[in-house]
Amino acid sequence: MPPLPRHQTLYPRFFKRLLDIAGALVLLSLLAPFLLLLALIIAVNSRGCPIFTQWRIGRGCVPFRIIKFKTIINQISTVSSVSFIIYVLFYILIL
Repeated sequence: MPPLPRHQTLYPRFFKRLLDIAGALVLLSLLAPFLLLLALIIAVNSRGCPIFTQWRIGRGCVPFRIIKFKTIINQISTVSSVSFIIYVLFYILIL
């Protein structure tokens, strides 16, 4: 871990981290119903699990795992029009 800058002591970093975690938990709890519905729509329209993991390289060349939704539609003719419209709307909302 790099050394702390002079102007940044332990307390501001601790409170910023605490605020980041609390904000993420609040947003995750608000988005959970939409994410669950999106996962169900993807599961109905594609084979396999609607979520996959991928390894990436982060800061300092440290690998980490990211969790993503499958968003590629292979055969659009097999997707019903209502499901496709809901899928597109959720895709727009997530972005």
